[in-house]
Amino acid sequence: EGFFITFTIEEGERYKFGKVDVSTALRNLKREELLPLLSFKEGDWYDADAVETVIKALTDAVGNRGYAFVDVRPRVQRDHEKRTIAVTFNIEEGPRVYVERIDITGNVRTIDPVIRREFDLVEGDAFNSSKLDRARRRIRNLGYFSKVDINNVPGSASDKTVIKVDVQEKSIGEVAVVAGFSTTSGPLGYLSIGERNLLTRRQDR
Repeated sequence: EGFFITFTIEEGERYKFGKVDVSTALRNLKREELLPLLSFKEGDWYDADAVETVIKALTDAVGNRGYAFVDVRPRVQRDHEKRTIAVTFNIEEGPRVYVERIDITGNVRTIDPVIRREFDLVEGDAFNSSKLDRARRRIRNLGYFSKVDINNVPGSASDKTVIKVDVQEKSIGEVAVVAGFSTTSGPLGYLSIGERNLLTRRQDR
């Protein structure tokens, strides 16, 4: 009625980072400005996840400098005798991709413009992953949603992408009840009901 699956793992030799460097083919972009983003150095134990983290950090940093179309690729050289892996991050101009549209789903009470104004991107703009991450943080910081998923998928052409925004709203109402007793007026009560997203327009009332 079932199967037993055994995974056999053979631990190989551990490698350390060899020379770590950055190479850029973009004009007016100096490698010295990007070297501080390298989170590891020569002699550290090799870590593939750390390489991916640096790729993202370099992509975001270059995007923030105004380069919308970049391609960051690590060139790896393995030295079997010294057990080292040298990594050079090559930064080149990538394929031009533009935002075809921004699709928003999951919002019931919150109108689309409340979400869209947190984007530095609009339809027709050059796609920028750094601006996409910034919009994700801003929408989460609104405090209206328990879930915010933002991804980009291929559009109707090879140079177009569609940004998918999926949110899940959370309860943001507030109720306050205060009770007391006055020797002159007798029992006293106070009731306050608040809605932080009045009329779905990001208004407090």
